[in-house]
Parts: sequence; structure tokens; C-alpha cells
Amino acid sequence: MDTLSHVDTVLLDRWGDAVSFREAMADLEDRLGARLEAAVEALRPWLDEQGYGFLEVEPKYARINVARSGWLNKKRPQPWVWFTLDALLPYGYRKVQEEHPSVWVATQNLEKDDRTAFQQHLADRLKGRDGEWINEDCSREYPVGRYISSHGDSQRVALAQAPEAMASFAREVLTPILALGGDVEAALLATLGK
Repeated sequence: MDTLSHVDTVLLDRWGDAVSFREAMADLEDRLGARLEAAVEALRPWLDEQGYGFLEVEPKYARINVARSGWLNKKRPQPWVWFTLDALLPYGYRKVQEEHPSVWVATQNLEKDDRTAFQQHLADRLKGRDGEWINEDCSREYPVGRYISSHGDSQRVALAQAPEAMASFAREVLTPILALGGDVEAALLATLGK
């Protein structure tokens, strides 16, 4: 039989408090998800001006997905590729498992062979450019992007406390990767044979 750890014993001894804390965390996470959605809505006019008409929020992952309308798969209302700003809220919030937020080009809606082709087309277009977009963390599913190491949990807690700050941060970190939109579009068209 397993022995109980010290933490297990403390939780059992304070069972009522532990349950109340868990319930309070669930309520807080719901409210933080609503704050994230409000911050994202504040970005919509700016994104539309930039030509990015697709905007989606995944609150469980504290994630924002952005794409140009031309990147949408005509058979389903999802883009072939998109930009994602991930882990805007602190580690441990729902399904956030990253120590830092990140921005990436995501390709999961492409077929596996097309992901590889897209990755190569995009890498060829970005060679020699500043920004460290291609690095050891890149993969076929996330061929271009980077972690925002300047923002750990304390900075993300501060963002969670102010939707305006969250929207401002999102705009700041999305701007450089959105500038790659023309390259992403050209790589997508080459991949899809258009």
C-alpha cells in the first residue's frame, strides 16, 4: 500500500479548506478565461486592419489563433495554417503547461506531407532574416516561432489582472510574427500547388 506524503497528510487534515480552495480556483479560472476573451475582442479591429479576419480564442490553453481569410480551408471554417499566441496566462491555469508564452506558425490542419513541404517552403523564405524564428523548438507542426522568455509567471499574473495590459502585450508580441504573413501565404500557396 502506498504511504501518504507530507502534502497528502496536510490536505487530508485540512480537507474542507482544500475543497474550498479548489472551488475558488475553478471560479477564478472561469473569470480569467472571460478576461482573456475580452482582451482578444479588443484586438479584433487592429487585426482586421492588418488583414487577419480569422480570430479564435482557446481559453483552456490561454491561446489566441489568428489567420488571414485566404488561409481558410473552404471545406471547413478553419485555416490551413495560422499564427498562435499561446500560454498567455500562468503555468497551471487550466491546460497551460509552458513556462513562458510563445508565438508560432501552426500547421496541424495540413496533411503530414504538406506540413513538411510547408516547413521547407517557409524556411527557404526566412533564411537570413532577423528574429530567430527558426530554432531548435521548431517542428513540422510549429515550423516557425519562439518563446517569449521575458514573461514568466509573475509577468503573466500581472497581465491576468488587467485585460488592457493583456491586449497590449498580445499586440506587441503578435506584431513581429504577423509581419511574416506574406511569407506564410506564399509558402502555403506553394504547398497547396496554387
